[in-house]
Amino acid sequence: MLPNDPDRLVYPPILFAITYTLLELFVFQPLKPDNDAIGIFFKMGVLAGYLMYDCTHYALHHVDGKKYKGSYFHRLQRYHNQHHFGG
Repeated sequence: MLPNDPDRLVYPPILFAITYTLLELFVFQPLKPDNDAIGIFFKMGVLAGYLMYDCTHYALHHVDGKKYKGSYFHRLQRYHNQHHFGG
């Protein structure tokens, strides 16, 4: 599989839902604070983190980093490709 494969998926939402549900049941519930607002904000933060991760990962694979040569994004993209496809 090539790093710029147009069919490449990000972390599938169904897997995120399963992972989150398991974490919710076995990690978050036992540590749940008495204040429900904190729990809601925590869940919103987890969802926002998932969306930011997926958007960043998608961009690292599909945005032409050569346009941004020398930038932080270009260096991050090179590092990321080495992570996936390097030795």
